[in-house]
Parts: sequence; structure tokens; C-alpha cells
Amino acid sequence: MSNLFNHVFAFSFSVTATDPIGTAIPADQLRTAIIRHLAAVDDPELRENIGEPHDTHAVSATTAKGQWIMTSIANHTFTPWKVVASETGHITVQSGEYIVADVGGFGDGVAPSIEANALFIVRACNVHDGLVHALETFIEDIDGRFGEVPDDCEAYHLATAALALAKGGV
Repeated sequence: MSNLFNHVFAFSFSVTATDPIGTAIPADQLRTAIIRHLAAVDDPELRENIGEPHDTHAVSATTAKGQWIMTSIANHTFTPWKVVASETGHITVQSGEYIVADVGGFGDGVAPSIEANALFIVRACNVHDGLVHALETFIEDIDGRFGEVPDDCEAYHLATAALALAKGGV
């Protein structure tokens, strides 16, 4: 099976409304404006309007009861990430040419903590998927060997807590 990717695009259109800020325009009016815009533009203009994706991540396709279901493998920008310092000393975290995080700092006044924070972000993010896989493997192995895990198995309980945090738990 070929690799599949989910691409996130921004789409611009205009709508005329009485709302001076634009935050209270009804959804049906926005939908109508989008449909009219799509109907009015040709393919080259649509491509120009949409531009390049802002984010991309790999997905896997599985079938369930004959339907294709898209399952996200990673809902973040591809790793590896890297720390990039501009000639002026501004520090960003990047994936390729895509800026993932703007950490800050300019020139000689860059606090050491700014670069340290950027390096910490990059190290943590670049190893995240591998650590999640290791924790899942460890937990499955212990579950498979022992069934019910004793309360005093500290490594198992630490691993399950860390895995919950890594997967977005609080």
C-alpha cells in the first residue's frame, strides 16, 4: 500500500456583512460565500488561492465494515526538528524550512535559557514517538506475562502514567 498524507491548507474568501469585526457572521452566510467563491474561480486561481500546505502528517488507512477510515499516525509536523539561529540571533525550531516554534531572542542579548529551551523542545519532540513506542511495548510485555500487575511494580505504574501524559493526558 502506498504512503498516505494529510495536508492542512488555508483557504481565503471574502464575505460582505454588516458585522464590523467579522466574528458574528452566521455560519450559513459564510458557507454561501465559500460555495460562491469556489464556483467562481478556475483551477489555476483556486491553486493560487490555497497555496502550499501549512502542515502535513502521515496517516494510515484501515478498513472497518468496508469503509476507509483515516487514522492519524502523527498529528504534528514531521520530525526531526532542529534549532535554527538567524544571523541576528533570533532562534526558531524548524522542520525542514517550516517554522514549528518561534523561541525568540535577538543579537548578543540572547539569554542562554532561550537556546536551552529550544534545544530541550527539539530533543523532547524528536524522541517522543520512540519513547511512546518503548513504553507501549514495555506495558504490553508486562501485561502479556503477568496479566494482573502487582501494586508494588513501580516501573509498570510509572510507565503507564508517563504514557498517559505523552498521549495528551494531564
